[in-house]
Amino acid sequence: MVGIVLLCICLLMLLLSPTSLSGLFNSILDSVRPVVVDVFLTGVVGTAIIVSVIIGRLLERLGFTDALVRIFVPAMKLLGVNPAVIIPSVYNIFGDINAAGKISGPILKKAGATKDEQKLAVATMVQSQQSFSTFMLGLMALTFAGVNVFAVVLLAVFLPLVISPLILSKVLYRDVKRVEIGHLPTFTPSATSCPHCSALRGRAWSCCC
Repeated sequence: MVGIVLLCICLLMLLLSPTSLSGLFNSILDSVRPVVVDVFLTGVVGTAIIVSVIIGRLLERLGFTDALVRIFVPAMKLLGVNPAVIIPSVYNIFGDINAAGKISGPILKKAGATKDEQKLAVATMVQSQQSFSTFMLGLMALTFAGVNVFAVVLLAVFLPLVISPLILSKVLYRDVKRVEIGHLPTFTPSATSCPHCSALRGRAWSCCC
């Protein structure tokens, strides 16, 4: 019904005042352009997002995600929780929430995670920042303010990955169990991004390509 009403209004506007629609579009464009272009695309925010994505993907190709997974998976075993619940949270440290859902979802299912463990994985994942640019800009602000960055990162980023499953598995999501995942898959891309890098395959700096 709403769509039919809008269609009728648009047809009437095209019939009676064809320039009104273009005028409306121009007014929206004029009001949005300063924010989108000046602040986002060519400003600090847009540049920070682009740079943070590049840094995040570079760290991932250098094995940073694999290292974190292999550190926190044993911690989940000690807590008596399915170790797969920590994988989405590790991915989301880089703010890559899309990869966290796309990659971690099948892993949770294959690992036999219960409904409570799936909820626990999501609840732990959202503790991290939703964008790696937020993390990097936060580091800049903390550095300029003279705050101990190491302590903040340890307490605000890494400690919740252990505290959240520990508390939530005792209070809300109790249907958890310790399982052995077996051989963990590697999360570091093995394929190079350009054909010219084939000669460098197997070397650490080939990841930079």
